[in-house]
Amino acid sequence: AYEDDDTSANSKVISAGSAQSRNHCDDGVDWVKFTPSETGVYLATTGSWGPAFTVLENDAKSFATLQESSFYSHHSWSAVANSTYYLKVVNSFPGSGTAYTLNVSKCVEDAYEEDDTVARAKGIVVAASAQTRNHCEDTQDWVTLNAVSGTKYTITGTNVGSAANVYLTLYDASGSTYIISGSSAQGGKKHVISWT
Repeated sequence: AYEDDDTSANSKVISAGSAQSRNHCDDGVDWVKFTPSETGVYLATTGSWGPAFTVLENDAKSFATLQESSFYSHHSWSAVANSTYYLKVVNSFPGSGTAYTLNVSKCVEDAYEEDDTVARAKGIVVAASAQTRNHCEDTQDWVTLNAVSGTKYTITGTNVGSAANVYLTLYDASGSTYIISGSSAQGGKKHVISWT
């Protein structure tokens, strides 16, 4: 439905909050144009194992400065309202079986941001209500907890969104010495650390 979109001049428009079902049946490149109505951080994804893409500035040549790019099919960047950005989606092996869904959404930070470093870690109270967090614009959340020696703790990450897997790692009070990593369950949608 979006062909011919093989050059930036022929790029097709996508809006924030929308999804487009696409494929690389006839060629290995799709160009998409995105112009946000609001300034903020936006996330584009082609799925958990979708094709790689780049985010380009208005000239369709300069790379946009990414907020986060830990995976080739997920990128977030700070976008300015009414500025145009291009997404260049590439598949080196076009043909059958190349369907993917392109999503663009505006990130809504969780209540604990900025918590992307040890120095900015936010506390959690043992046995209190679970904290709801997201990785819309970054790949790490740091959390602190006060532990009592000899007490067994179970730390669990669950209810993970469709575009992510959770992975828990426990460090000492300095935040630099590794103690233990959790075990994965539910296809990476649950991660548990049991530690004394």
